[in-house]
Amino acid sequence: MFFEGPIFIRPELHRIRGKIERAEPQVLGLFNLLSAERICEPCRMFDLLFEDPIPTYFEGLEVLFEPHAKNTFDFEILEPLLENLNGETPDSQEFGDSLSGQVRAAIETLVCAIEGLKSNPVQKGIESSDFLVYAVDCFISSTSGDSILQEKLNSNPLLERELNWQMTLLDKVQTIQIPKDLNLLRWENRNYLIPAAFI
Repeated sequence: MFFEGPIFIRPELHRIRGKIERAEPQVLGLFNLLSAERICEPCRMFDLLFEDPIPTYFEGLEVLFEPHAKNTFDFEILEPLLENLNGETPDSQEFGDSLSGQVRAAIETLVCAIEGLKSNPVQKGIESSDFLVYAVDCFISSTSGDSILQEKLNSNPLLERELNWQMTLLDKVQTIQIPKDLNLLRWENRNYLIPAAFI
C-alpha cells in the first residue's frame, strides 16, 4: 500500500472490520468492486485534466461485474487486467498529490477486488475500506488543507457518510440476489460517489 491506513480511532472502523472478517470471499469481492466504482469521479477528472487516460480502470469495472453477475471467474482474463492496472498508476509528484492519490486509491481498490478473489479476501477487504477513507481524505485535504488521517477523532460529514455506507454496503452484499439485484445495488452505490479532489 502507498499509505499506512487510517490512524484515527472511530467506532465505525471497528464495526466495518468485524463485518469484513465475518464475510465470505465472494461477498468481499463484490464489496471491493463496488468500493472501486465509488472513486470513478476522480478518475474521470484525471482523464479530462491531464489527457492521460486510465482505460483499464473503467474497462476493469465492467469486466469484473460480469463474472460477479454470472458467479463464474476466469483468472486467465483477470491476470492481464491486473498487470495493466499496475501500469496505469499515476505518479503523485508529476500530477499533484490529492487527485492522483484518489486515482491511485481507485486502481488499488480494483486490484483488491481481483486479488481478493484468489487469496487473502479479508485483508483485501480491509485495504479497500482504507483506500476509500484515504480518497475521502484527499478530497478534504484539497478543500481545507486539513487531513482527517492525522486526527484521532474527527466528525467530518463526508467521512461519516462514507463509513456509514461501508457498513450498510457490507450488509447489502451479504443478502443481495444475484444477478437480479446487482444493477439496482450499483445505482444505489453511486449515490455515495467520492468527489474529485481540487488541484
